[in-house]
Amino acid sequence: MNKQNQNELYFLDILKFFAAISIAVLLHYNDHFLPFLKQENPLKNNAILYFLSINSYIFVEMFFIISGMLFVKAYIEKIQNGLSFFSFFGNRIKRIYPLLIITSLYMYIANYILFEKTNTLWSCGTLELKELILDIIFAGKSILFMPKTLNGPIWYIGVLMLCYLLAYFITKFFKKYCIYCFLLLVIFGLFMNFHQNQYILFNYDIARGLISFFNGSLLMIFLQKQKIFSKKFIKIILVGILIIICYYLYHKQIFLVPQYFTAIASTVIFPLLFIILYGSEFTFLKNKIITTLGDLSYPIYLWNFPIFITLHLLITLNLLNINILSYHFLFLVAIIHIFVAYSYKRLFLI
Repeated sequence: MNKQNQNELYFLDILKFFAAISIAVLLHYNDHFLPFLKQENPLKNNAILYFLSINSYIFVEMFFIISGMLFVKAYIEKIQNGLSFFSFFGNRIKRIYPLLIITSLYMYIANYILFEKTNTLWSCGTLELKELILDIIFAGKSILFMPKTLNGPIWYIGVLMLCYLLAYFITKFFKKYCIYCFLLLVIFGLFMNFHQNQYILFNYDIARGLISFFNGSLLMIFLQKQKIFSKKFIKIILVGILIIICYYLYHKQIFLVPQYFTAIASTVIFPLLFIILYGSEFTFLKNKIITTLGDLSYPIYLWNFPIFITLHLLITLNLLNINILSYHFLFLVAIIHIFVAYSYKRLFLI
């Protein structure tokens, strides 16, 4: 990818970092950390932070869309020109699975220690070795529609790998009809999203991935062909439309129904946002620090449960005395996530 092409998508770095931090620090603080310490969320007095703490799951849709966009940007031509399945998929596994294995093992050991000391398990915990193996092989087991265990956030990886698999074979064998195949998968994902019955390879988690990933792929194909969106007055109009849509959704409390909220975010909100930002000139974001923070989004996402269970253990065993209901604690948690993610990246040179 040349420098000009990179600049078209540079805004993704700050979005990825913001999304990962929101999920890791706010969402799981509310969903998994506070409940096990029997504490109420102190962010209720801050409308923005509280909204993020209960709705940041929506940023997983953003991750899927970005992955679909980057697939088109970096790989679609290479695959059509002969890139082998093993080269493509092997590279994905090499980049994604080591951290999945490390964090799953960490969660298994941490849950064992917690159970020995307190006779309780943390969040999606388990002590069954079979569950650990299934978690690693199937990355959270969403494609099997089984209960998530150990490192809960890894469900995203299992669905992402399924999307990569479908995207590769569609691109390889249906070259002229890629757009139509991608569109059919988005439609099928929407059908799956609102279907009441949930099965193996047919459930809400997979629907989230299909809708978002392949909508991101379609968006990238569209952006590459349409130069009209580089015009400022078009972007201003789209900003106004986006604001109206978000206000309407908030006014109607659509975010209280996850199936509607995720589908609308995947098909309307995030695509509009990316169209507005695509090729925009925000030079202050074009620097090494922002790029590095963007690169940390994946390890921040996966190290989240291990960090919170460690803090839970330290607090439960009276080895750490800290006010977990303060903004200072949340800031400290964010710094810990950045430090751990950066250390992992440096250690494994990825």
